[in-house]
Order: sequence, then structure tokens, then C-alpha cells
Amino acid sequence: MATEKIFRYLCYFGIVGPIYLFLSALFQPDIPLFPWSDLTYQEQLDLYPGELNGRSNLATYPMFLYIVHPYFYFKYLRTSKFEYVNILYQLWVILFLIRGLALIVHGIVLDDYAVFAYPTEIILPIIHYYFREKLKT
Repeated sequence: MATEKIFRYLCYFGIVGPIYLFLSALFQPDIPLFPWSDLTYQEQLDLYPGELNGRSNLATYPMFLYIVHPYFYFKYLRTSKFEYVNILYQLWVILFLIRGLALIVHGIVLDDYAVFAYPTEIILPIIHYYFREKLKT
């Protein structure tokens, strides 16, 4: 089935991209995150660690977001079970809703990170909805 093959390719990108962000957050938070920007990972997220748990929190919470999606993409690639497609769709919808709420409460800020993050968080739930509907059995 062509739709499943396309979704499998999406899964590979869904593993590689977030793992890059995960490794950057963990091991290199002080170097530029994107090639077109001089801002570091810490500056991109606009989170500056405090004196106690700040650096650990900076690594833990965003990294959870970066690693949970690749985990379920990988599970889908290994098993081809529809439940992982559904879980991924729900995760992207939750992220979309949280981002929408944050934008409503705090407003839109356009910087290098937002130019990358906002479209991703809007488009991926739509893409996953499409694949979820097509791959239903």
C-alpha cells in the first residue's frame, strides 16, 4: 500500500529530526541549534537555567517531547500496528492545543525557533490525521 510506505518514510524523519534535537539539548545546549541562526539551544527556547535545577529542567522537559515521538515512530516501524499511528496523532494534537493555548495567553513571538516550531506544530497534526484515516483497518 502506497500510503503506508509514505507514512513509513515520515516515521524515519520523525525519528532522525527529534533525536538531533534531543542530542543537542543534552550534550550541546550552548551551540547554535539551527545553521541559519546564531542563537543557542538555551536561547532558542528562551529558558535560562537557574542556579539549582534549571539546567536539568531545560534538558529533561523539552527532551521528553523530543524523544517520545521517535519512540512511537520506531514502535510503528517495528510492528506496523495502527495503535501507534493513533497515539502519534493524539500526541501531535495535544502539542497543537498546548501551543495554541500558549499563543493565546502569551501572544505570538516570531524568532528563529518559532519560524520552525509553529508550522511544524500546525502541519503535523493534519498530516497525522490524514494517515490515521487512510491507515484505519
